[in-house]
Amino acid sequence: MRILKVGVIGLGFMGHRFSAIIRELPTAELVAVADVREEVGRKVAADNGAEYMSDGLELIRRPDIEAVVVCTPEDAHVEYCLEAIGLGKAVLVEKPISHTVESAEQMTRAARQKGVTFMVGHTLRFSPAWFQAKERILAGEIGEVKTIRTKRVGSINNNKGWLEGRVSVPLFYGVHDLDIQRWFAASEPASVYAQANYGILSQYGYEVEDILWAMVRFQNGVLGVAELGWHYPDAFSGDRGPLVEVIGTRGSLAIYQSPDLIVVTDKGATDTDTRYAPLVYGLTKGTWQIQLDHFIHCTLTGEEPRMTGEDATEALRLSLAASQSAREGQVVHFPVN
Repeated sequence: MRILKVGVIGLGFMGHRFSAIIRELPTAELVAVADVREEVGRKVAADNGAEYMSDGLELIRRPDIEAVVVCTPEDAHVEYCLEAIGLGKAVLVEKPISHTVESAEQMTRAARQKGVTFMVGHTLRFSPAWFQAKERILAGEIGEVKTIRTKRVGSINNNKGWLEGRVSVPLFYGVHDLDIQRWFAASEPASVYAQANYGILSQYGYEVEDILWAMVRFQNGVLGVAELGWHYPDAFSGDRGPLVEVIGTRGSLAIYQSPDLIVVTDKGATDTDTRYAPLVYGLTKGTWQIQLDHFIHCTLTGEEPRMTGEDATEALRLSLAASQSAREGQVVHFPVN
């Protein structure tokens, strides 16, 4: 069985977890990890039997590494991805694909020209619940899709304590849900109109939206509404409502917020992840494992990834257009195919 030799760059929330999952995959070997924070990098490397490197570009240039997983902040994706693609190495890059449409198109075009696997980590496309929803839509179980409503709202601490104003809510959260709307609608957007509220995060010095609502009209007539924000108080324990609701001409479907398992003791309630990275008999399963396994499989077989650079670029384009609309108070129109 062929084993793909992989390196991970950026060991924050996702890079740390991806490293552990790659170590467990039977078709992959985690060779090295890179992060500018030596203490963090050495610990992740030691925990997963990999070599630590401080320089991501040096990791990419190693002849024994065939594929690279890039989990740095979005404005640092371009250099690492283009370097790896130029050397003929497969790339999985975390969402959003980049911070500008131009750089996203540059990376996608380079990968096509080089003929290497280039996949973007839009997690929801690999979640069993979301995949099953798409399959039910394709099977015509709810008839012709008419409306898609999504909600992704976190706590203030998502930005105040973690992102620190680095990125807007449409760029960080919106690429997830606006990509799903495009996927479920099976159409390109015709227009988007958005409104935003500010004030809570600006108190902490971060001039980003507290919340943004966007309405998307797709070219086939489907109407999408996305509620995006990080304005819940830090004590917020999680939204139990629907993450997505799709209404068709003959029925509807909805996916609800995880977790599926809540344990209550005399110390309080504890949520348990059963969706993204649950431990099952000592191994990490769930959405992230499915996503990484798919990337390895596509790299080894040459199969087209289920989430391409083109798909990720369109999600980015729509998210940036929502921000533009909210700033300008105007509808943003897209070219009609």
